[in-house]
Amino acid sequence: MTDKITVDGRVFRDENGRERIFCGVNVCDKGSYDPVTKVRSYKRSLDDGQLDTLTASGVNIVRLGITWDAVEPRPGEYDDGYLDAVASMTDELGKRGIYVFLDMHQDLYSGFGEANVGDGAPLWACLTDGAKPKKTRTVWAAGYFFGKAVQRSFDSFWANAPLGGRGIRDRYADMWTHVASRFAGKENLIGYDMMNEPFPGRDGGKVFRKIVSGAVSTVLFDSRIKKTRAVALALNKKERHRLLDVIDGDLMRKIVSGADGIIRKFDTQRYAPFLNATAEAIRSVDRDGIIFTDCSYYSNIGIPYCGPAIKTGGERDKNQCYAPHSYDIFVDTPLYRYSSSSRVGMMFDGHAKAAERLGVPLIVGEWGGNSEGTQWLPHIEYLLDKFASNKWSWVYWESWAFTGNDALREVLTRPYPRAVTGDIVRYAYDRTGRTFILEYDQKEVFDAPTEIFVSSSPASVECDGEYSVEPIGTTQACVLKIRTAPGKHTVKVTLR
Repeated sequence: MTDKITVDGRVFRDENGRERIFCGVNVCDKGSYDPVTKVRSYKRSLDDGQLDTLTASGVNIVRLGITWDAVEPRPGEYDDGYLDAVASMTDELGKRGIYVFLDMHQDLYSGFGEANVGDGAPLWACLTDGAKPKKTRTVWAAGYFFGKAVQRSFDSFWANAPLGGRGIRDRYADMWTHVASRFAGKENLIGYDMMNEPFPGRDGGKVFRKIVSGAVSTVLFDSRIKKTRAVALALNKKERHRLLDVIDGDLMRKIVSGADGIIRKFDTQRYAPFLNATAEAIRSVDRDGIIFTDCSYYSNIGIPYCGPAIKTGGERDKNQCYAPHSYDIFVDTPLYRYSSSSRVGMMFDGHAKAAERLGVPLIVGEWGGNSEGTQWLPHIEYLLDKFASNKWSWVYWESWAFTGNDALREVLTRPYPRAVTGDIVRYAYDRTGRTFILEYDQKEVFDAPTEIFVSSSPASVECDGEYSVEPIGTTQACVLKIRTAPGKHTVKVTLR
């Protein structure tokens, strides 16, 4: 069973009035293109063993990725069989008490048919203005920086270019109306993420060039960079990977700041109208689902998100949240093991300011990565601590983090407060001492208890209320349920 979740100022609350924290994972089927049949198919699902692993790891939310191509393979024709399969997965997650929000995923706008460039829009919705899509040979994101077909498709989309008598962006909203009408009644469906990492189009190419220029200028002329050390690292093959260590969060912010104006213009003049119109379409069939706002691709790396709060019906929508992403610049490369907490910390500090400005809760919609070995795991621990200190919910990229990497799963699986009777003051986990602390302020009597996910059997529990321990399956993980009277409370849990 899952409670209805709504937004209350800067926090999520359930129907019992408890403040809620969500920790989870992305499950995204981008499709697989078959060059023989020339068909992109979608088959991704999680088996019972994987679902049990997620439950035992404390996962209570999934960002479930779908694509426009899969939903609407031909203009105005929707694949309800595909949506039935997505609904079935949503139901299976719901049986385990896991919430879902739908993510309309895209990378590089589309797969572009035989070009098989990325994922997202169906081929019929790719208005490239004559540009031919090309698959990149380096890191996948290069298609954003140099791909004319990608950039022009986005430009056509933001301009709502006509297609068959109706604007392409309007068709996207129609598609969302169909999807939302299919999922609106689902108990564990928390809301809708309207587009993954929107890209500015040709202006995005300008941003990339400004960032490159800013990097060169900073490295050459900023006195904070020790030139002798940088040269020595560049000349040493074994140490060359440490060259970017000289660029900390402050310097990274300086490098990307030259493009702030371009992204501000995109956020306010192109992206905001899209968000309002698409949210309006969803609200025509679902008045209560939470609207999740992604930041643009470039706000992933430190350029502030500047869009206003979403409006529907001419008024500020009451159920919306900010769901930004951020990754270190090494992500998607073997060098991810050298990720910088300083750089990524700067990016999330910027997101904190955006959420405060918007006056909404923040859930980190994507973060993390994968690499060989374990030397990068302290970076993950740093981010988990940062999220907890801000009382942020989060969704890791992607499900293999729990089902395919034991060392990473051990780091991600840690105590956190799922539901708190009142207002959370703070919570924190000391991995070395294996202790978890929660402080909260309860102003009234609650019928439901405070619930804390505990990753292994507690050796001791200190609290001023009655508590019970509810095991999760046959694992050592459990849910600690505490009933307290109104007042200020501190809970301390020591793990075995």
